[in-house]
Amino acid sequence: MLRSMMLGTIFGVLTLTFVAAGDGEGEKKGKARPKSYTGQLAKIDDKSLTVQTRGDSGEKSETFTFTADTKFRVETDKDETVKVKGEGGERTVTKAVVANAKAADFKTGQRVMVIYDEDRKALDVLGLRAIKRGKEGGRE
Repeated sequence: MLRSMMLGTIFGVLTLTFVAAGDGEGEKKGKARPKSYTGQLAKIDDKSLTVQTRGDSGEKSETFTFTADTKFRVETDKDETVKVKGEGGERTVTKAVVANAKAADFKTGQRVMVIYDEDRKALDVLGLRAIKRGKEGGRE
């Protein structure tokens, strides 16, 4: 008797869990959320760019296409201070000033971040400035 009651309770909880998770009311309909990929620019031509990363599992390359609608931007040497609101309240953050650029401004070997959609089409390409290294290889 006790065993059948426990099984009934477990079955009821699982059923409610699947019903609540599968109703889809909180999900947005339409396109998937854009993703980002950061690495070193290996190749760029008129219609595509290839970004390469190195990690513990070896080298990995990803190729993205781009169109006239793709935004190309670069981080400049200048910094700006902005206020950011978050869970802990408002705080001040220093970030790089970003300027508009063209695909021709990008060179192989440059660090880039690509924002892309599910079709691997680049929506935004940001050229990252070099990381300043301090003493002992750390960042400044």
